Amino acid sequence: MDHPSDSFSYSPLNPEAAEIRLLTILPDKNGKDPVRCTLQTVSLNNSPQFEALSYVWGTVVEKVQILVDDIPFQVTTNLKAALQCLRHSRKKRLIWIDFICIDQNNVKEKNTQLPLMGRIYKDATSVVAWLGPINPNMEQTMSMIKRRESSLAGILQDVRQITRPRSRKNRRDTMGSILDAIQGFLDIVSAPYWGRIWTFQEYYLPEKLPVCMVGNIPFTLPALVDLGRHFSEILAPFVGNLDKVAPRVGDAADIEYHQKLLSRVKEARQRLAQSNPMQDFAHDIAASRKSLSSFADVLDLTVQRQCSNPLDRFYALYSMVDGVQEKYPVDYEYTADEVALQITLWILVYEGLDFVFNMFHFYDGPHGNILGNPSPSWVPNYRDSTSRSRFRYKDIDKSLQDWEQKDYMTNLSLLPGKYVLRFWARRVGRTRIVYKFPEETVEIARRILDAVKEPASQWGNGVDEANMTERLVWGFLARGEMQQEFAINDVLNALEQLASSPDDFSESTQSSKLVKQLLRNLASLAGMTVFQLTDCPTGGFGIGIGHIQEGDLLILSGKMMNPIALRDSGFRNTDEGVVHYRMVGNVFVEGIAEDQKEHPTPLLAEIKGGKYEEFRIL
Repeated sequence: MDHPSDSFSYSPLNPEAAEIRLLTILPDKNGKDPVRCTLQTVSLNNSPQFEALSYVWGTVVEKVQILVDDIPFQVTTNLKAALQCLRHSRKKRLIWIDFICIDQNNVKEKNTQLPLMGRIYKDATSVVAWLGPINPNMEQTMSMIKRRESSLAGILQDVRQITRPRSRKNRRDTMGSILDAIQGFLDIVSAPYWGRIWTFQEYYLPEKLPVCMVGNIPFTLPALVDLGRHFSEILAPFVGNLDKVAPRVGDAADIEYHQKLLSRVKEARQRLAQSNPMQDFAHDIAASRKSLSSFADVLDLTVQRQCSNPLDRFYALYSMVDGVQEKYPVDYEYTADEVALQITLWILVYEGLDFVFNMFHFYDGPHGNILGNPSPSWVPNYRDSTSRSRFRYKDIDKSLQDWEQKDYMTNLSLLPGKYVLRFWARRVGRTRIVYKFPEETVEIARRILDAVKEPASQWGNGVDEANMTERLVWGFLARGEMQQEFAINDVLNALEQLASSPDDFSESTQSSKLVKQLLRNLASLAGMTVFQLTDCPTGGFGIGIGHIQEGDLLILSGKMMNPIALRDSGFRNTDEGVVHYRMVGNVFVEGIAEDQKEHPTPLLAEIKGGKYEEFRIL
């Protein structure tokens, strides 16, 4: 990053005194004057009164000028817009803003200031979450939130306007304003703010719920989320009253306007039916405020959030869990691989490494574990969550779980230049590759139907032919909730229709719940590897990530929800000659799930009867 200004110079801070800088935004009566601020140094130990800003930097390539202590200072365009919205007309505003209050070009200062950020956001009298500039649609959303007050009465007033005996134009205008408000809501929930890593702790840590702002209009997140939950019922009367806004016969312009209105209603309904990232975030925040002590959980909650510096994947979350930054202080001289190893060691010692294996994949591809990633193979890829990639399968039978596992503790040993994970688990079997699922959804459906036609003995597991069709289909589609919601014959019919006549899937067909879930589950199978189990008397089958190979060893610890594949690394300790493995990836093995316990398979009994072994993993 370029220095904010060639002529601006920061005074040094004393880390021992927990010193920080605070920015005073000077008032502007007409809102048109240049942004003017001053900086001062304070100690957090003296309990200063100040606000803190949570926001997104925006691009650092294009900069604009403000004045700090009457000296030109370059900031991002997004920050300048925030400052213009934050400044009062008559009084000063004292606030902490990272971009200005930390010398961003001083690595040593960043290493001491970033660990204080948790304390800053906790100690601030209030935190302002500025989401970005406002647009006309967002203004409609803010007006609707204001009208709602504590009930639906305010919103439903707009809806009732449509059914009243008013002119077609008035009804259309009312519908248009509500659709504008919905678009504004969608603009807010898709704001970059919700997708950045730093904003998670900034929103979570304050004692009081932060005040959100678009432009200079404040609101609370619960009010926005609550509004979003009711938009579907707000739209419902539109569909039943569209005849009251029908176009005039023969009026081409009026017909075109009406078609656009119908299109907007349809689009709004579709987008509201999709996953709402901001609402998911609100749910995560609510859960986090109750209890959040595991760094692995924090990493899982934030896996989809972005950061410019890969080190911030971890450093931006340090304040969320006590003790991490004391054990491994912030240091931007490290590489991302080095910090990922530090975090994995922390989780191993203080949280339990087996559990994090349920939450994240391992590195894949040409730079992955198998082909020489510099980190140990047991360091997960903290950017690839099993839940977000839909690889978090059914829970295994509880009889296979031993969360205490006191006699078989995972630990580390050291060889020259190597960390060796000593991992206790039971053998499941080895893989015999059947095929890899293609990328095309239609071809995936055809592969599943072909598998159903194979004799039961092809898949082993000691199952008779009577229930093998069901076992195969639910095994391949195990990641969704389809088994609880749909009959097997309905799923097979949908697969047959998709495989034989993909072009006949009309829009109405695709809107059905079954087909939506089926298409989603099939797409997530692309590139996955189907295998049979060998080296176990009963046989069986399963699915693994793309780089599973012939002969990989599958193991299951008492704290894992699904097995993991290992591969012989070729390394031997000359003193012992013991095989040292590398972790390959997560796998699903059919027949050992908790929801199959009423009809236990021979494979389940075989694994339960197996002994724990120590596996050494590089």
